[in-house]
Amino acid sequence: MSPARYDLLAALFAHPGPSFDEDVTRALACHSEPYPDAGRALQAFAHLLPMGNLIALQELYTRTFDIQAITSLDIGYTLFGEDYKRGALLANLSGEHTRAGNDCGAELADHLTNVLRLLPKLTDVTLRDDLVRVLVAPALREMIREFEPERLAKKE
Repeated sequence: MSPARYDLLAALFAHPGPSFDEDVTRALACHSEPYPDAGRALQAFAHLLPMGNLIALQELYTRTFDIQAITSLDIGYTLFGEDYKRGALLANLSGEHTRAGNDCGAELADHLTNVLRLLPKLTDVTLRDDLVRVLVAPALREMIREFEPERLAKKE
């Protein structure tokens, strides 16, 4: 997958800014034809959002991922909680971000947006594949599970 595709997906998991509606549209256009399943999922995602209302989008993001979050977008926290393993992961990912020239901004090194932007910049294909297989995919499965109706009901 091209670096541009990763950046488009990463933008969907960053705190919504003024270009969020455009980001969704670009992600849909870029992924729908080569990845029809992803395109359908992105279309369903877009229909659930209060598009055109930045304040409502930001409030939804904050409720979902920040304050009393349904889930965290921090991969290490999702997989390890506050365990020392997360600290080791953060240290190692920080090094990889620095070597790749990937600016993490205000988020931690294990934030999904930062990891998605890091993946295409990694020159070590084995490391990239391991990151996806061992960290990203399991964390995403766990994040998605948090949105299952039974789990949401327990959090209410």
